[in-house]
Amino acid sequence: MKYLSKKSPSGYSLIELIVVLVLIGILSVIATPLLVSSIMKTKLKTSAKELATTFRYARSQAISAKKPYYFYVDIDNSSYWVSSDVENVESEDSFDAEEARKTATNIRNTSKEIIIKKVDAALSTIKEGIVEIPFYPQGNTIEVIVYLEKRNEPNSDRNYEIHLDEITGRVKIMKR
Repeated sequence: MKYLSKKSPSGYSLIELIVVLVLIGILSVIATPLLVSSIMKTKLKTSAKELATTFRYARSQAISAKKPYYFYVDIDNSSYWVSSDVENVESEDSFDAEEARKTATNIRNTSKEIIIKKVDAALSTIKEGIVEIPFYPQGNTIEVIVYLEKRNEPNSDRNYEIHLDEITGRVKIMKR
C-alpha cells in the first residue's frame, strides 16, 4: 500500500511577496536621500580639488616659464581658466574681462549644482564679474580665498573655501 504524502506547495504566497515589496520600498525611500546627499558632497569636494589643482598648475607654470601667469575666476558663470597673456599685466585700466574670456582656451566650469559664491582677493571681496589672480615667476601671488557652495544652499555645512597664500603660493582647501 502506497502512502501519499502531502508536499508543501512550492513558491511564495501573495502575502509574502507583498511584504517583501513593501520592505524594499521602505528601504529605497530611506536610502535615496542619503545617496543623493553623498553624491552632492562628492561633487562639491571634487570641484574644490579641481580649483586648487588649477591654482597649483598656474603657479608651477609661472615658475617654470619664468613669466607671470594669470588665473581668472568668472564668478557669474562659475568658471575659471589660466592664461599667460602678458598684455593684462596689473593695470586695471587695460584689463578687459570679456576680452580675457574670449581669448581663453581651456575654460573649466564647476558642476551645475556648484557655484563660486565670491572671491576675497587683495583685501577686497568680489561677488560678480571676472577676477584676475597673478602668479609670478618667484612663486608668489596675492592672498586669495575662493568660496564654493551648493547652489540654493548658502548656509549648508558642505561649503568649501580654497585659500591661496600670497608669499608661498600654497593652496589649502578648508571646509566651512
